[in-house]
Amino acid sequence: MVAINHYRKALEIDPKYKVVNYSLGYAYEKLGKYDDAIKAYNQEIKINPRYTETYNSLGIVYMTKKNYDEALRLFRKTLELGTKYYYSWYNSII
Repeated sequence: MVAINHYRKALEIDPKYKVVNYSLGYAYEKLGKYDDAIKAYNQEIKINPRYTETYNSLGIVYMTKKNYDEALRLFRKTLELGTKYYYSWYNSII
């Protein structure tokens, strides 16, 4: 929870600071707060639309929530961005 508070403070200072929403989403995901993670990841995508790790992590959240179609769409989006992010290759074939 300490990390979440720090990420929120960073966003108060600069709401468009790249990768902070991604980190916030990851922290929420690890706490099982999937809806909050989705919001944070989507905000990161708005700010930093080529950061492939966000799409992959968001896909994992959707897999956890059993929304497999959306998860696959996000994994494919990661690959469309030209990534060599091997998790997306793996996730897109499961």
